[in-house]
Amino acid sequence: MNNHELEKECEQLRKNYAEALTESEKFAATEPLQPGVPVEGVHYDILKAAYDLVDQAKKELDADGVGTRFCKFSDKPTCQAIVSLDEKGSASYEFVIDGTATFDFSADWLPDAYKHKPSLLHIGTLVTAIEPGASVLFDWALGVSELAPIVFDPNIRPAVIPDRDKYRAQVEKWIGISSVVKVSEDDIAWLYPGENDIELAQKWVAGGVSVVVITRGADGIEGITSYGVVRVPGVKVDVVDTIGAGDTVGAIVAEAVNICKNNIGCQIKLIGPQKLICDPINTMNTTPTKY
Repeated sequence: MNNHELEKECEQLRKNYAEALTESEKFAATEPLQPGVPVEGVHYDILKAAYDLVDQAKKELDADGVGTRFCKFSDKPTCQAIVSLDEKGSASYEFVIDGTATFDFSADWLPDAYKHKPSLLHIGTLVTAIEPGASVLFDWALGVSELAPIVFDPNIRPAVIPDRDKYRAQVEKWIGISSVVKVSEDDIAWLYPGENDIELAQKWVAGGVSVVVITRGADGIEGITSYGVVRVPGVKVDVVDTIGAGDTVGAIVAEAVNICKNNIGCQIKLIGPQKLICDPINTMNTTPTKY
């Protein structure tokens, strides 16, 4: 499917969901959608499609060998991120959040970190910023941080939370308990307009973060630690779309941290546009990783 065809499909999805949300005002939120039961004023097929997405997602996770035993399943529809692509393949998003299962949770279903002893926690995006879920997760993650490193990706979405000061406060709270922060230059530019992003990253490192990774799109990535700044240029490719590009970097960073965290005197080092490795460094000059 080319970009034009994908954009047409996304536009149709936006229209469908807008229509469904308007009609669903007549639908009592206390009544879960039941197969075979007609609901007055609701486009059943469209709403059911939202519910079915969770089954599709679970099948994908199962096929990829991702465990779901800690997942909570709700009778509410899943959150929607509807994608639009520009002429260069860069993605922008519209979110359908209200009334969905995304933030429908409490502390009682979060796994006991002391019992399960995680090796790493990768977390970020809207769930770390939207209340009341953000505070529930933060309190839980604070306990996790005593056992394992936290990799935090704020993945800023101003369309959902336009209040810059409020958003910045949430992000900085999470940075305060994180070992690694992966952030895009666009995220920093929106949160801290006019500030130098390298200097800002160095402040985070001085405050206790071990590594800050800044993604710069076509211009590559940079890694900032107490030992300096490593710059890796981008590699020219034919862009289909940018969906998941930041998540791919996050996965690589998480894997590197997971390998590195048990090695005393180990430092994350960038060696290529898609690779990070961990190298031994002088242990006499090493500040212990915060986790």
